[in-house]
Amino acid sequence: LAGWGGVTFAFCSAAGIFAANALCTRVLIAETQPSRARVDCTQEVKGGRNGGNNSAPSDGEGSVLLRTMRAWRSLLASSQLRWVLTLNGVYWFSLSGAQMTLLPLMLSDAARFGLTPGQIGGIFAAQSAVAVLGAAPSAVLADRIGPGRVIGPAMCTTAAAISMFPYAKDLPQACAVLFVWSVGSTLLGSAPTAHATNLVGSDERAQALALMRTAGDVGLLSGATVVGATASSFGSETAMQATSAFLLASASTFVLNGMVRSYK
Repeated sequence: LAGWGGVTFAFCSAAGIFAANALCTRVLIAETQPSRARVDCTQEVKGGRNGGNNSAPSDGEGSVLLRTMRAWRSLLASSQLRWVLTLNGVYWFSLSGAQMTLLPLMLSDAARFGLTPGQIGGIFAAQSAVAVLGAAPSAVLADRIGPGRVIGPAMCTTAAAISMFPYAKDLPQACAVLFVWSVGSTLLGSAPTAHATNLVGSDERAQALALMRTAGDVGLLSGATVVGATASSFGSETAMQATSAFLLASASTFVLNGMVRSYK
């Protein structure tokens, strides 16, 4: 879209797609339909009149936040869960820094590949196609050997691809490296989230998922900032290599820690 109608047209088209998605969600999904909302409100009012239990919260927001912090503190007491949270943050750090920030800049660099926005979009679409085709086999593998055993090799594969990309001399070599990169990301998939939920009880899964999302958001925010600043100071190649080393060291430590725990 950017190559055909310009950047403004591409952004407007994306905004229109989001708006259409929101409208379809409002109309087609039963839980968000206005008639369903009115029924739910009526049931809550009747429940409050008949059973003496109204829908107003008994605690303030401060009490809810305090309970959440206590639940998180209890979950963070598990060293295994802390490792999964850390790796999730590290992965999103690497993803936002290397793939979302550096990769488009390096692909569009006239001194390297000089790709147009449309060509870069095609590369990202190809990576998404690999993820779609490999999602089912990756899920089967994670179910067969356990999601915890998939995390380390998948991250090491991604780290290896990140480290090799600066050495790509032409577009075919870059595409081959990006294919390996996509395979690593696809193998990882939802393995960290599945592993985290396996480490806690059923009544703690919602808070564990919230922690996973928070760790990912922290990595997403810090990765783009830190890696972008590193690239501005030392160059994109150095920043990508440093990101790869950070991801590889984290994944290797996780694997070694799991091996030590299994021997105890």
